Amino acid sequence: MEEGDSKKGRTDQEPSEPILSPHPYEYPEVSLIKGNAKVSNDPALRVPVAPQEYLVCSVSHEKLDADHGLSWQNGAKMVGVASVPYDVTVVGTALLTDADAVKPKHELVVDLGEHFSVLPYEPGDAFYFVVPNPAPEVNFILDRMGMLAIADQVCTVSVNPSTEKINPTIPPHVPPKSSLRHLFTYCLDIRRTPGRPILRALAEGAKNEQEKRRLLELTSAQGFTEFNDFVRQVRMKE
Repeated sequence: MEEGDSKKGRTDQEPSEPILSPHPYEYPEVSLIKGNAKVSNDPALRVPVAPQEYLVCSVSHEKLDADHGLSWQNGAKMVGVASVPYDVTVVGTALLTDADAVKPKHELVVDLGEHFSVLPYEPGDAFYFVVPNPAPEVNFILDRMGMLAIADQVCTVSVNPSTEKINPTIPPHVPPKSSLRHLFTYCLDIRRTPGRPILRALAEGAKNEQEKRRLLELTSAQGFTEFNDFVRQVRMKE
């Protein structure tokens, strides 16, 4: 996929948004979107129970204030991070190895700004970099969900009072009040390879019967090999 031209909003009053454009792709006979004959024709797929829904989300007509002051991942502690996060700027990069190196190494020049005097570090310390999800990718997802037009309005997340889930709570990295754009830009991992529970949940919401069937195949015991080949390990083979 590549970044395409700005996409016009759903009304003339909305600003254009940068959004990804899918490349045309010729899928092979057996692929991510179509299983082999044995899996596709199996009338008794053994699939896990769908994850229990326990959160509800509502979007108001009110725009989220630009100076909302919301923190990254709702201030939740990031795995492996010993200190509080600091906002810094990468001002330069350089490739230190050959372009075709198996394990390329890069040099990053970072401007610590006002944090220079308060950020304690010593030789050998490791830095953990977190960057916002790219706007074209966030817009692509929101557009696919039909929610790009309301992406900047106040979004409230709460526990569904009628859920049967035991001890349900809002995940610590999700703010109870923000916007869909903030959630998908600063709080959610949209690039991680989806696991079978996520595919199973997506199958519950699929309206296209072919797509729903394929999602169920990939989460089934019969489709485990195809899940590994086309979802989990696909990047390792490229």
